[in-house]
Amino acid sequence: MQFTVFRPDESVAVQLAAANITCWRQAYAAIVPPEILAKADLEEQSVKWKGILGDSGRVVFAATTMEGEVAGFVVAGRPTESLVDGVDGHIAALYILEQFHRRGLGRMLLAAVAKEWLARGGHLLSVGVLVENTQARRFYESLGARLVRTSTYEWDGHPLPDAIYMFEDIAELAALTP
Repeated sequence: MQFTVFRPDESVAVQLAAANITCWRQAYAAIVPPEILAKADLEEQSVKWKGILGDSGRVVFAATTMEGEVAGFVVAGRPTESLVDGVDGHIAALYILEQFHRRGLGRMLLAAVAKEWLARGGHLLSVGVLVENTQARRFYESLGARLVRTSTYEWDGHPLPDAIYMFEDIAELAALTP
């Protein structure tokens, strides 16, 4: 299966929001309290996505199938909180729909965001992942991310153990191929 990686605009906000909610429910079913996942709202997420896509400080890439179905996305930008000393960029989200796992999409999206971050003068990227999301942790570790600390992520008032990773060589990340 072939995919297209592109910079989305606000016209695909609803599709990205729907993919976001589906990915949360797939990835976090056994990790996040069910009431959080149950109340994820498409309209609310669509508004958030319009804001993300309209923010020039964000780096956003989406991947679609040749039929135009959103298969995954990545969002990065300046860290909104001090996660790791010296880190100038943070991957806020990287999600791939389950049916498209293990096809190189995560690598393609990370390469795209790393290339763009380098072009903007960035040097280091961090990413946070829930501690219990072992599949995502293994993925980041396989690409050279180094665990730098653990913390707690508050999601709708629920504290969840979080692991913060750092990509120290984003030029290497930018050179990834599927």
